[in-house]
Amino acid sequence: MIFHSPFANSEPERIFALTILGEARNQGQDGMRAVAQVILNRSKDRGIAPDAVCMQQGQFDCWNHFNVNAWRECPKASNVADALAAFVCNDIDVGKDLIGDRTHYYAHDTCFPYWAESATDQVIIGDHTFITAD
Repeated sequence: MIFHSPFANSEPERIFALTILGEARNQGQDGMRAVAQVILNRSKDRGIAPDAVCMQQGQFDCWNHFNVNAWRECPKASNVADALAAFVCNDIDVGKDLIGDRTHYYAHDTCFPYWAESATDQVIIGDHTFITAD
């Protein structure tokens, strides 16, 4: 799946990139690509833009636990987000089919969410387990 961005360093692109950074910055390229693909899979399933998926209430911890504007206003995060947006959003094969159509993930070392209990088909990349939740 490829994310074709009609915007150059737009706010939607930055939200997408900041979400990837906030969720998987310590997971390497494959981990960040897998999180990006979760966002894109949800976008496709829900019929909404990737940035709208990122900003849905309760979806991503990086937006839940502190001031949403803190990511946007942090110069270092903004510079990294610009670079990541260019990397991810310029016709890069985001997931390299690392996770297929999976739409959820969790940090398996720190939690086991109720919505993962029925999942049987999982992919583990770094500290995250990727699943399709019912």
